[in-house]
Amino acid sequence: MARPNFLIFMSDHQRGDTVLPGHPAVTPHVDRLAREGVSFTQVYCPTPHCSPAKATFHTGLYPSRHGVWNNVGGGQALARGLKPGVRLWSEDLRDAGYELAFCGSWHVSAVESPADWGPTFLELAGVPVDRPFTGRSLAPLLRDEPVNDWRDEIHTQCNGVELYYTQRSVTTRRWKYVFNGFDDDELYDLSADPHEMHNLAGDAAPADVVRDMAGRMWRFACREGDTAVNDYITVALAPYGPAEAFRRSPAAAPGLQ
Repeated sequence: MARPNFLIFMSDHQRGDTVLPGHPAVTPHVDRLAREGVSFTQVYCPTPHCSPAKATFHTGLYPSRHGVWNNVGGGQALARGLKPGVRLWSEDLRDAGYELAFCGSWHVSAVESPADWGPTFLELAGVPVDRPFTGRSLAPLLRDEPVNDWRDEIHTQCNGVELYYTQRSVTTRRWKYVFNGFDDDELYDLSADPHEMHNLAGDAAPADVVRDMAGRMWRFACREGDTAVNDYITVALAPYGPAEAFRRSPAAAPGLQ
């Protein structure tokens, strides 16, 4: 079978909901892509800043592993590029004989998308790699194959933009928990409050939900080498600290999903 070609488009400053059915934005070409292709309606950016998000796209890794935490070109940059030894999946395609080209803005490394796309492109191209990714290939979903062990949570990592702060979040189908090392935490019941207008964190927060979400957050942090797992005082302000990563987690009740 002939190897597939990959053509990636990334528009700048475009809201995600403008490509959904019923939105008043006029997008005939995007509408055609949606009609003839596959649309993902639950896509989350791993970090709320340009350079680290683009670095995640082109490495398949989260910031704690690729090393880019905010925009690399400013005076407040926490890093000027990727960690030594971090490899781009485009390098794997190049070494496998693919010709690479780009046109348009080149902020840090590539266009922006979740961490799953690197592993996806490599699987579709038939290019094997022996290093781990934070993301996971979407190819089975594109082939309409059943996937019974897909993740049930999504994470974000942020150490600030041009102002520094530590923020981590974890989202399940029902709950979103945000750990703010610099301020009050946040907890939202997305089934009743999809626009996240009512913060349930604090005394009224259901303790079992907060503990479950904190455990998910710290387990991901440990797995991804996140330096937010440390013994500094602000980490101690979390309602449940990194030790939750090592507590045997009971099977989550339906209300915790």
